[in-house]
Formats: sequence, C-alpha cells, structure tokens
Amino acid sequence: MRAINFITIALILILPFTIFGNGLLKNHNTIILNEENEEFVFHSTYSGLILEAGSSVTIPLIVTNNMNGTLNIAFSIASGPNWDAKFKYKGYVLKSIYLLPKETISIDFSFTAPANASQGNYEYVLLASTIDGKIKKEIKISIDLKAKEVVATKAGEVKLSTLYPVLEGTAGSTFQFRVTLSYDGSEERIFNLVANAPPGWITEIRPAYESKKISSIQLSGYSSRDLEISVTAPEITKEGNYTIRFSAYSENIGNSIDLKVVIIGTYKISMKTSTGRLNIGTIAGEKSYLSLIIKNEGTANIKRVTFSSIKPEAWKIVFDPDEISNLAPGESREISVEVISPSNTIPGDYSITLRANYEYGTKELDIRVTVSSPPLWGWIGIGIVFAIIAGLLFIFFKFGRR
Repeated sequence: MRAINFITIALILILPFTIFGNGLLKNHNTIILNEENEEFVFHSTYSGLILEAGSSVTIPLIVTNNMNGTLNIAFSIASGPNWDAKFKYKGYVLKSIYLLPKETISIDFSFTAPANASQGNYEYVLLASTIDGKIKKEIKISIDLKAKEVVATKAGEVKLSTLYPVLEGTAGSTFQFRVTLSYDGSEERIFNLVANAPPGWITEIRPAYESKKISSIQLSGYSSRDLEISVTAPEITKEGNYTIRFSAYSENIGNSIDLKVVIIGTYKISMKTSTGRLNIGTIAGEKSYLSLIIKNEGTANIKRVTFSSIKPEAWKIVFDPDEISNLAPGESREISVEVISPSNTIPGDYSITLRANYEYGTKELDIRVTVSSPPLWGWIGIGIVFAIIAGLLFIFFKFGRR
C-alpha cells in the first residue's frame, strides 16, 4: 500500500514536467515553449493591430529551420480580407523559399486597407508549410479597422499687402511696388494675377528677386509669396494721382489692392529760331532782329521764364517780352530779339548766346552774327580811291612832258 501511494505521488509530481518538456503546450501564433524541437518556426511579433482605413502596413515575420536538412517552405493566406496582401522578401513577392539547416530569415507581410473599407474587426491567417504540406504553421493577426478621418478642406482667404502703397515720380518713370500675396486655405491653388493701370501705362508682374514675367502663380496651402509690380507712366502723363488696381484670384476666392502713383510732372523747355537758322547778318551800329520760339516740352506748368544773353562788350541785346509768366505743357511763345552792335564794330563774325532761364533749368542757343560796314564808309572809300587816281593823273600830265 505504501508503495502504491509513493508511485501515485511521484506521477503527480513528474507528469507536468513531462508534458512541458515534450513541448505539448504551445500557441498558434508565436508562443512556442520548445521551439528547438519544432521542425521550423513561423513567428510574428504582431498579433493584433489598430488601423485607419487607407493605411498601408508591413509586418516582419521570422522563419527558422530547426532541421539538419534544407527545407522548402511555402507561404499562403489561409483566410482574411481581400486587401491586396502579399509576402515579400528583399523587395520580391514571395511564394516559397529554401531554408538552410539552422537558418533564420525575416520576410515581410504587407497589405493596404482600402480607404473605403468599412470599420470593424478583421483577421488574417497566414500559413507556412513544407512544400509537401506535411508540416504547417500558422499565424493569426487581428485588425481593428477604424474609419478614415475626413479632414474638412478650408477654402481660405487671400490677402494682399504692401509697405509702400504710394510712390511719387515724374512722367516716364518706372515705379516698383513690392506686394505680398498670402493664402490661408488648405488646398494648393493657382492664382491669376492682374494689374489694371490707366491706358498707355505699362505693367509687369514678377516673383520677387526673379526676372521672369508672370500672369499667375501656384501657392500651396497656408503659404505666401512676395511679388514685384512694375508700372511705367508714359512721357506725356500729366501731373496728378493715378491708381493701379492689383488683383489675385483663384476660382471663388481673391482680393485686390490699390497702388497709387503721384506724377509730379517734368520741367523741360525747347528754344529755337523761327527760321531754324542760327546766324544773322547786321551792320555795325544798326539794329537786327530775330525771333525765338520757346516751347514747354514737359508735363508741368513752367512759371516765370526770363531771358539773358552773353555778348561781345558794348553790344546790346533786347528781348521782347523779356519774361513769360506761365508756360503750360505743350504751349509755345514767340520772343523778338533785337541785336545792336556798336557803330565802330570791325566787320566780321561774332557769337552771341541767348538764354531762357526757369526754375528747374536753363536753355541756351548760340547765334553767329556777321557784322558789315555802314554804306557811308563805302562811299568815303570810293572817294578816296578816285582822289588818289586823280592826283596821280595830275602829276603825270604836269611833269611827264618834261
């Protein structure tokens, strides 16, 4: 009786160790308590995933050959959702693989949950088996799929800003405005760019620090870009304030900004003779006349034009009128100039300079004056010549016969 009890107690103590020692307790996925006794091991660290619809997943799997000979292992999906799943090894889609004795490799199992897949619980059962199908191992991977979160798109607003909205200059000048285009929408957009200026003005739009001209620009969500708007006013532009409206728009959104140019006008006059000639003739001591045409070639009124001259000593030059109080853009005035040389002026060519003086400059015109002798001196000269000839004839006839 004591012997029977001893045997019973011994069996109770020994049996559990015997069961665990033979590897009879194991898990389908990865819990293999005595892997060295398995023909091969098919193992995954991941047994369950939480994913969002549209996600792509790659799960590493470990395969180990515990045999002393080479094993040809085939892989397949026993069951699971139809999500374009596949086994891969070093980038190649894998169907089966040779494992050398005691060799361990890592392969990938990848799939993409469609974006329109319904949320719920899914499960992949992956199967690895010897090529003859006698030995099979499987891995179960559960998937808790969540619906894809829909991010609402934001149309956003467009803002145009500049530090210097008003520029000042003369007609014919080019004005450059730096404008920042800001967009706070979520979607990428192409914005059309337009600069509306007065007729005859030239406008050009460029990205800041670039030379190429553009009429549109692409902006990603929540971004901004600096632009340069060049505006050239025609030479004939009159004084005044002018507005250039710059707009940027894309489909249903856009904005505009007013850029202002203040033209202060140009001050320029021309001066020429009425005949176009730059020379006159005169007789010493007598008056000669010429006419000057004074014209405002600028775009602003020119006030108080006065006249002066540079002339030889003792000469006299008189302007009539001697002052123009106001000369409008494009307006012309005729000025009479009286030139008087002294009576004892030696005949010859002389130069005089006529000047028109105004607030913003001076215009000069050089005239060559040819001075001749008075007619009286001519007759006196002729008389002297005849007197000399008569004297010579008298001397000849009186003393020549002796």
